[in-house]
Amino acid sequence: MESGRQGIGTVSIHFVSGVAIAASLPWGETFFRWAAALGCIALGLLWLLMRGRGGRLPATMAALVLAGFFCYCCARACTPLPSAPAWTEAALGKFTDAIDACGLKHEGSTALLKALLAGKRDWLDSGTLEAFRRSGASHLLALSGLHLGVIYLIIRRLLFIIGNSRPARLTRSLLAVGLCTAYSAMTGFGASVTRALLFIVLHECGTLLPGRRHSLAGTFCTAITIQLAASPRSIETLSFQLSYLAMLGIVGIAPALRSFYPGDGRRRGPVKRIWDSAALSVSCQLTTAPLAWISFGSLPRHFLLTNLVALPLTELLIVVSLPMTALDAAGACPEMLKGLSDFLAQALVWCLEVVSSM
Repeated sequence: MESGRQGIGTVSIHFVSGVAIAASLPWGETFFRWAAALGCIALGLLWLLMRGRGGRLPATMAALVLAGFFCYCCARACTPLPSAPAWTEAALGKFTDAIDACGLKHEGSTALLKALLAGKRDWLDSGTLEAFRRSGASHLLALSGLHLGVIYLIIRRLLFIIGNSRPARLTRSLLAVGLCTAYSAMTGFGASVTRALLFIVLHECGTLLPGRRHSLAGTFCTAITIQLAASPRSIETLSFQLSYLAMLGIVGIAPALRSFYPGDGRRRGPVKRIWDSAALSVSCQLTTAPLAWISFGSLPRHFLLTNLVALPLTELLIVVSLPMTALDAAGACPEMLKGLSDFLAQALVWCLEVVSSM
């Protein structure tokens, strides 16, 4: 099993290296057309050389790097993919209309929910946007793995009523993956959301295979390889880079920071939860800070305080507002649920305004 995890790690490192090398080249489309054609020939020759020789390691590594290079060149050489289907925009429009129809007391709360749940920031006022930016919480307004992860957990909890037999587990997994895929499609399959969807699919596959152990590191390597093989030009986007850098911190640094907790680390008290949240926040900041500095020229000073306060409020707001929207569309939403969503939205904005004013 350990050799299997090392195997996918080796494949991932070399394939991603090939994509990154190709993406860093400054030449135009004509070069990539020629590189795609020659890369196909080179891969064929490598395969012929490796046949009957036991797949020598250097040749295998070269083939993986070349495969990544070839995938990116093909993506650059081909015409751009068509835009998202019209039904996704229509579905997203109906979703935002359903949020509007809830009739929350504060217009700012409705605008915030449309930003958090649908990625539509057009209705947010400049003061709220500035509070998110200055406090270092702008990533909460961009649909990301956090949002899909919370939605996935809600779906899984709701589907526990199906039971725990093997057919029930299979049904639960298919429904969870199907609903998460539909949400990802509706919001445009952003790079970060796609990464989270791949993590969900791989996790569900791992839980359905008896006797198979799956690690977060293995899931990370498999997901990045699949995503770049399917869409190599994703590596050019800032959301892809930040999403996987943040996950790299969670996979590689967070466990070490968690281990510094004094006493028995298995005890799950409130202090331990705060420690774990801080470990996640610091580990993500360590891996994303260099790219954030290069891209934006600044770093949030109070990122730890922001994440410790804003992340739990954001997760709770999503947990409350999604059922509220669904129940309101069905005409059965209690006013208490609307009031709670309104309160959480206003509390989140107020906390970020306080942090941004420090």
